[in-house]
Amino acid sequence: MRVLPIKGYEGLYEVSDTGEVYTCDRVLGCGRHLKRKQIFGGTYSNEYKFVCLRKDGKNKNHLIHRLVAIAF
Repeated sequence: MRVLPIKGYEGLYEVSDTGEVYTCDRVLGCGRHLKRKQIFGGTYSNEYKFVCLRKDGKNKNHLIHRLVAIAF
């Protein structure tokens, strides 16, 4: 399984070639450590799977198959 950063979210999120989305290990400004973990999103009514990614205080839903296609 290969894992690459998500374009626009480098250092925050990664996606694997099998469609799994992960947060990256990082330290917040307050000194809190966040460990890598898998993100489980949802499924739209048309059966497409999505995850909600957060950057600069804003949330945005992304289709997982598109994240994989862009990264690889």
